[in-house]
Amino acid sequence: DDEKKDDIMDDFIKIKQAYEHLTKQNGMGKQKNPKYDELKLLECQKEVKDASGTDDDDDDLFVARLIAVITDYGEKGFPVGLLSRRWNQIWPDRPFPTEYVIERSIKCHAKEGGGGETGKMVIKKRVKLVKWLKWKTRGTKVQFHQTGGEVLAVIDNKKIESVPN
Repeated sequence: DDEKKDDIMDDFIKIKQAYEHLTKQNGMGKQKNPKYDELKLLECQKEVKDASGTDDDDDDLFVARLIAVITDYGEKGFPVGLLSRRWNQIWPDRPFPTEYVIERSIKCHAKEGGGGETGKMVIKKRVKLVKWLKWKTRGTKVQFHQTGGEVLAVIDNKKIESVPN
């Protein structure tokens, strides 16, 4: 009978720990991935550089953070639909964007007889998540593949290996 009470108590403790893990620690717990700490160092370095008081909405560490999330799954790739949830678990103070806007600059020519001045116009367009991610990560080692009914974000290791030392 004492053994049964011990089993019940052990089960209760496990359930309590799981509950606290989800409610008090937001499912994150005490485990750490060192690559996220390295990104936090980069963030601190950027904050020191940007101490001039300019607030830049464009996050130049976006791709680095995205790669950190994608590499959690290794070569299998990370489901794009889960990126924002995983991102927000790791960086709750830097939430994943909720609006996906692509910006394109185009040259504008003045009308005839208008002095011949040229200018630049920025066009903004709302798009779906995958298209925005492709735009945001262009020129990087991040790629997207359709498998079954979902899109996976993967890291192209060939681009990593082909970088000269």
